[in-house]
Amino acid sequence: LIALDAVLSNGVPADEIPFHAQATRSAVIAARFSAEKGVDDGIAASRHAGWPIDVYGTSYDAAYEHAVRERWADDPEVRFHPPLRRADLWEALGTATAALCLSRWDEPFGMVAAEAQAAGTPVIASRLGGLIEVVQDEVTGYLVPPADVAAAASALARVPVLSRHACRLHAQRSLSLDGSVDAHEALYAQLAGRR
Repeated sequence: LIALDAVLSNGVPADEIPFHAQATRSAVIAARFSAEKGVDDGIAASRHAGWPIDVYGTSYDAAYEHAVRERWADDPEVRFHPPLRRADLWEALGTATAALCLSRWDEPFGMVAAEAQAAGTPVIASRLGGLIEVVQDEVTGYLVPPADVAAAASALARVPVLSRHACRLHAQRSLSLDGSVDAHEALYAQLAGRR
């Protein structure tokens, strides 16, 4: 067995991300175009729930991106946008009612999910990997089975009961970059004291 001194989490600059107490009724996805990111699942869930969606996608898998864009080309409620610089992305996340992070792989962290909560936006995420630690199920969002579009659509319908203030508080307390740096420094100090 190997002893663990600590588990060090990642973080986002929560206090730098503008908080939005109100939002328009829409969903948002910010991810690279690849099957493991579940972009198509997120769009399908949003449209199944009757929500418009904005997709900020980074090119990655050209064939997958083409297929997704073709599938939704005739739906005016599916809006594709180029990637944004971080400050602009925070604004897009903050003005949405929900962010969708429907990954099909074990995310090591889930930066967009953390940033969305810092902006006050609840997250619908796959119950996989680091997303399980980033999203507080039924408090700051909902965790759904991977690739379960119906469950994600159902979760979207329940988003309005969640507190945007609770999302922000969770991000500040548990997902902040400052907290991550403090934890690293505390561990280094502890290890240095053993010498």
